[in-house]
Amino acid sequence: MVMFVLLLLLLLLAPGASRAAPPTEAASLPPLEVSQDREMASERGALLWLRAMQLRPELGVLPTERQHLLNAQLRLHAQGGAGSAAQPRWTLHLDAEHWQAEKREDWAWLRPSPDVRALGSPRARLGARHASRLQLDWAYLSARQAGWQASLGRQPISRGLGRIWSVLDLHAPFQPLDLERLYKPGIDALLFEQSLSEGWSSQSLISLHREPTPDGSSAAKQREWHVQQGLAWSRSSDLGQLWLARRGGRTVIGLGAQRLDLAGGDWYLELLAHRGGAASAPGWQQRALLGSQYRLRPGWLLNLELLRQSAPQSPGLPALGRGRHYLAAALSWEAHPLLQVDLMGLHQREDASGQLLLGLKWQVREAMELRAHWSRPLSGAASSEFRQLGQALQLSLLMHH
Repeated sequence: MVMFVLLLLLLLLAPGASRAAPPTEAASLPPLEVSQDREMASERGALLWLRAMQLRPELGVLPTERQHLLNAQLRLHAQGGAGSAAQPRWTLHLDAEHWQAEKREDWAWLRPSPDVRALGSPRARLGARHASRLQLDWAYLSARQAGWQASLGRQPISRGLGRIWSVLDLHAPFQPLDLERLYKPGIDALLFEQSLSEGWSSQSLISLHREPTPDGSSAAKQREWHVQQGLAWSRSSDLGQLWLARRGGRTVIGLGAQRLDLAGGDWYLELLAHRGGAASAPGWQQRALLGSQYRLRPGWLLNLELLRQSAPQSPGLPALGRGRHYLAAALSWEAHPLLQVDLMGLHQREDASGQLLLGLKWQVREAMELRAHWSRPLSGAASSEFRQLGQALQLSLLMHH
């Protein structure tokens, strides 16, 4: 604890801390443009993130006791290089974190997921009441020239259009119940984009990940390839993508389209069809997402999304939930240039369960931010999806340098 207090003081007093910019969420490659010959300046920085959490189960749901957790996370990042074919731009993000629990904890969220990096990272050291992890989260090269751009290495990949869910994002997507979306995990991949004509481009993606073996063993995992080729378009009033992929023995087809300024808002659609793979349902299975975003008034933003999936348990694809039909509504209010309030409600039709999430973000100073998140079930039986999650309260302090 003394070490974390010292780090806090160093970041507060360090020169240049007030000039730091907050981290941005992972995004796909920016629009193609002509590369500049000038050298891009190197950038270095750090994020210190301190959290306190309380997990409170619902009545009739195991475990029955409250859990209190403390977490400290330090993320060091650096960038350099011109970003040209001759001098690619390099990006490195090193992430270290430590967890302390009041009672015994199984650390489910720190254990390797069914879809993990192929080249691996040091696994978390898990104890009865403490856990720690050190990983190289991002490490990749990127370059662009007139008409093309590419990136290679462990990088964030975001290909979907959805704000709450995304059926097209198959590479470590964020989930609606994620209390934080600071950085998207890096994926070992090669991404290449070639301009075809004004507003049209070809997109190629090759990634490598791990999946459980066909016998279902969670300990042994095998490497699997994801090979994707697609076409993307971007015009003044709409944008979209259409692609075909092979993913670990599965055939996957994706279509996404967004229409801007339609009926007073922006509308987007994602469709995913997949078949094949071990332990998968026979025939073609589908996932579909329909969403809209409305700016109600200055400072107010409303998001609505409908999600349908024919086979919720689809091995090799990100899990979006236990049910087949979901509805989500999210309201964001910029109460002040330094204060943002977020409210989101989720509903699953099959078990009639619901979840409410409330978030507050206060920019105390340019390099310091306070956050509070609260989540609790609203409806459903004790065995329902959202009732099983219980209540969660999180207070956090973020400092950028």
